[in-house]
Amino acid sequence: GYSLFVTKEFAKAKKEFERTKDIKGEYYYPTNYYYGMCSYFLGNYADATASFEKVRNENTYKSFVPYNLMQIYASQGQDDKVIQYGEAALKDKQLRNRKEVELLLGQSYYRKEDYKNALPHLEYYEANSDKLTVDEFYQLGFTQYKLGNYSKAIPNFKELSLLDSRLGQIANHYLADCYNKTGDRQSARSAFKKVSQMDFEPTLRDEAVINYAKLSAESGFEREAINTLIKVEKKNKYYDEAQEMLAGLLENTSDYA
Repeated sequence: GYSLFVTKEFAKAKKEFERTKDIKGEYYYPTNYYYGMCSYFLGNYADATASFEKVRNENTYKSFVPYNLMQIYASQGQDDKVIQYGEAALKDKQLRNRKEVELLLGQSYYRKEDYKNALPHLEYYEANSDKLTVDEFYQLGFTQYKLGNYSKAIPNFKELSLLDSRLGQIANHYLADCYNKTGDRQSARSAFKKVSQMDFEPTLRDEAVINYAKLSAESGFEREAINTLIKVEKKNKYYDEAQEMLAGLLENTSDYA
């Protein structure tokens, strides 16, 4: 069974391990661990979970098993179990795949909207990783944003600011707000402009048009604000607000016609 496992013939290996996995003896724990790993690689998570549960407190495997169990529970949307296993696993100084365990734990807290508990785990993963995926950048940035850590959130949202996708539009929306809240109005204006030019989320696009116009007017770009507001259509829920702003700007410029 072990030879087949090493050569990645998991289905055949599983059959061999299955013959001895219930025999209490010297090979009881190794057999169940590798039977669980075969089941895991074959996508049979019920068998994998049952085997990992048998060995999770055994000294040889207790540092390996939490990560596998957490992956399975995360894939099944069982965030409470991910948190239960993750918090216990982090107490083990010999824990393997620590940064991945931190990530899974942080993501489970994130999905439960428990941003305070999610943050240290997501930041640990970021600090110990060479590169994050777009989703990981967003989760970290959004968690920092929700906790009011706008300066820390900015570089994470900036990593996504060039994406021509729904995620890119949403990231720019929060990036603009972070800039606004930290007093960087020029950068906020640029980010709102990007959002206003993307159609993935029409609500965010329409809101960004108004915010871009406001910041343009406040920054002395009144003609740019006017040109932006003129294009707001009647079906837009911000139309009345745009017309009111437009009237005020035109009056200030003495453009009575």
